[in-house]
Amino acid sequence: MPSRHFIPRKNVDFLPWFENYTSKFVTYSTQLQISADSLSLVQQSLRSVRDTLLDLENLRATLKAKTAAKNKLVTSARKLIRQLTKQIKSQPAYTVAIGVDLGVILSPLTTVKRQAIANAKPIFYVTVLPDCVRIDWVKRYFSGVLIECKRGEENEFVRVDKDFISPFDDKRKNLKPGKPEVRTYRLIYLVDDDTVGVYSDEVTVICNV
Repeated sequence: MPSRHFIPRKNVDFLPWFENYTSKFVTYSTQLQISADSLSLVQQSLRSVRDTLLDLENLRATLKAKTAAKNKLVTSARKLIRQLTKQIKSQPAYTVAIGVDLGVILSPLTTVKRQAIANAKPIFYVTVLPDCVRIDWVKRYFSGVLIECKRGEENEFVRVDKDFISPFDDKRKNLKPGKPEVRTYRLIYLVDDDTVGVYSDEVTVICNV
């Protein structure tokens, strides 16, 4: 006789299967000497499963309705805020400071922060791995970095890529396969998609990828 047995994995298939199983379980209870306790356990289990799946389906419907209501409310609130903001900006007494205080105007960069951004210099570490060169860099409050490199006999730095989540894996193969290659890397910070600050110190490694 087969030793393996089938039980559906998906809930949508399992419930009708379980209902049939329980019904037939009762039918065969005398023939297969199934105890009253076992019958009770199976029937109680079916009720619990059915009730829980029904509750879950109701929750899904409720969540869908509440999500739609939330989207409608947020859209309405945004529209109201735009109207009110346009109204207050037309008032003679309105100032930029009021706009900043309300949060409808981003606070301008302080002189100190402007200087910090202008002089920002990335710090990074290079690890040579069997299949790539890994660059771990410190993000601070910037969007990302622009990575440049010169390798082999190249005299000028060339763009490798922009990266927004450290680390970055440079998976380019050596210019001359099978021969060790000298690579020099440098980075510069990005705010959004624009470079800011100054270039990092250069880091040189020898790799064979």
